[in-house]
This record gives sequence, C-alpha cells and structure tokens, in this order.
Amino acid sequence: MDTFDCTVEKLANATVVHVHGEVDMASAPHLRDVFIGVLAAEPSAHLIVDLGGVEFIDSTGIGVIVAAHQRVTANGGWFTAVVPTAKVRKVLQITGLLRVWRVTGSLEDALDDV
Repeated sequence: MDTFDCTVEKLANATVVHVHGEVDMASAPHLRDVFIGVLAAEPSAHLIVDLGGVEFIDSTGIGVIVAAHQRVTANGGWFTAVVPTAKVRKVLQITGLLRVWRVTGSLEDALDDV
C-alpha cells in the first residue's frame, strides 16, 4: 500500500506543495518530480512545502526538499516549510535545517508572509 501523496495548490502569491504520508527512498523520486514541475513552470516562485501530513521523513526525502529550497532561492524565490508536528520538527532540528529554512507551524502563518 502506497502511503505517500503529494498535491500542488497554486495561489495568487505562492505555490503550496502539500505532502502526506512517508517521505522516504520509495517516495522521494515522486516528490522530486513534483518540485521539478513546479519550479520549471515558476523558477522564482514563493514555494511553501506543507509537511503537516508527513508521518515519517528520511534523509532521502530531506535531500529532495533541500534541493528544492536551493533551486528556488537561487532563482530569487522564497521558501517556507510548514512543520506543525513535533516528530518532523525534531528531524529538521537535528539536521540543522530549522536554522536554514523559514519554518512556520501552520499554512496560515506561511501565507501571512507572502
């Protein structure tokens, strides 16, 4: 059973990638394809990655999101990660990404800043 799902929502000032399930070696290629499509269409987008539905994330999944962050910021865009769960926030803290990424606890907070 596939426990990963990813949807893209285009808003007036941002593109939101909603991620649900497990982000791991099996699902990372799909997530990478989603980011490639989003950033090909709008390289300098304000990209919001909503990790509120993520149950598990491993280093492969983190690497895909790091690459998206690097690409969007290199093109002059903005990147925000929505991380409402303690489990995912802990992983980002351990990896040092909480100091690098703009992180909010809710999608509403992320949208307030765009």
